[in-house]
Amino acid sequence: MPLRVNQQARQDSRKRPISEAYVEKRKRELNTEGFYQRDDSVVSKKVRPFDPRWEEALQEAIYFKNRHLEASFRFLARRFQPEYTTRVLYPSLLERRWNGKTRSLLSNRGHLKVRHLSDADELGIMEILDRYQYIGTPLRLGLLRGVANQMLKDRAPKDTPMDDIPTVGRDWPLQFIKRHSD
Repeated sequence: MPLRVNQQARQDSRKRPISEAYVEKRKRELNTEGFYQRDDSVVSKKVRPFDPRWEEALQEAIYFKNRHLEASFRFLARRFQPEYTTRVLYPSLLERRWNGKTRSLLSNRGHLKVRHLSDADELGIMEILDRYQYIGTPLRLGLLRGVANQMLKDRAPKDTPMDDIPTVGRDWPLQFIKRHSD
């Protein structure tokens, strides 16, 4: 019996006497990892469908701001608020879009896509990993991240400060393995 079921049964036994049927019911509720199922539909964030009219209103507001730099984001939100919807055009949304922190929903769900390594670079990393495999070194995520960061460091100009050299993200090795599962 998993440890979590025992702990839960002990806690519940303080409240009322415990029966075998109750313990069996709790065991059935566990998933394969030993945790209770969660209703993710309640927790998950609702994704809005893309609305071209909403995007057009945002683009018009940004275009106006580029021509009239003195215009405030609050003024833009009031002036370019679409009338067909109850969705509110917040000044902070316009400010983030104007500063380049978010992009159009057409491009990558509004997130900036930064790719430091090209496909050719990733093939080079795969060749290096093949050499490591040939000599018997196991693939570790830290090794993979280190190879990629070393490649980015070698490509950067020599006078670049260490803080300005790009590095791969924390989850990049896992995504690399997903992309190149063969």
